[in-house]
Amino acid sequence: MQNFESENPISAVTHVYKLEPGRASRYAKMADVEGMKLDGSNAVCAVGTDEYDDPAEMVVRLSDDGEPVGAWQIEDCIMMETMNLHAFPEFQFEEGGPWGMCTAGVESLQQWRDSSFKLYEKSVRKTPPECLASLGRMLHLGPVTQLYGRANDTLFPMIDEEKKDWTVVRGDGKKTYLPRRLTGLRMWDIAARQYTPIDMRLKGAPAAADEETWFVAVVKHLKSNFQGSPACDKAFLEQNERDLLCETFRDAVKTAGANKWTDLVFSTKGEIQK
Repeated sequence: MQNFESENPISAVTHVYKLEPGRASRYAKMADVEGMKLDGSNAVCAVGTDEYDDPAEMVVRLSDDGEPVGAWQIEDCIMMETMNLHAFPEFQFEEGGPWGMCTAGVESLQQWRDSSFKLYEKSVRKTPPECLASLGRMLHLGPVTQLYGRANDTLFPMIDEEKKDWTVVRGDGKKTYLPRRLTGLRMWDIAARQYTPIDMRLKGAPAAADEETWFVAVVKHLKSNFQGSPACDKAFLEQNERDLLCETFRDAVKTAGANKWTDLVFSTKGEIQK
């Protein structure tokens, strides 16, 4: 195993064990993992150290005769670095639901986590809004303060059947993709041979106690600057209110169902900018 040609080799192998069927079933579904059986019967794990002397695990492919013939390694979708499979975290969209494989390594994912809130906040505060139907759905979700995926994003792949629930088709035919929060994120611990959780909270997101204050400020901003510039008088504010809470917006809210956040959207008022 240590003699395989590899972009991410291991050395000083100390343990070899069978790949667990649970992990195998998830690895086998990754786009660039070819030939792995869902039960892991043609794979073993070799534990050693990488070129930086850090613990590493290589998943080795076995021939029909049980001989090692190669290693499964794939490319991080963000850094474009070839890595061993254990370096890719697993994610969950629904509590108690299936786990999927992230397509980026943990370090890339942490960098993404630290920049994602700014992208989300910029999107939800954009004036004038690009699509009132998608804005209605986004506000219905409330503050997104932890890692999320989108239907058009490969970082946290969604199955095709779920993508439509997180996609809004605009009047001009273009699509807007809603943020879908993760409920779980974990990493395989090579030494302990068990999973450890990864922090999902977005850098710069409001604390739980401040989420409502942040949300009200967003709604106030939208109603004060709906046309793309600050409202200069009461008539301007009233027009902004009507334009935001139009039939398209109300239909989007009605479809998703009223909740605490939509109540705040209707009750919060804009301000005349001085």
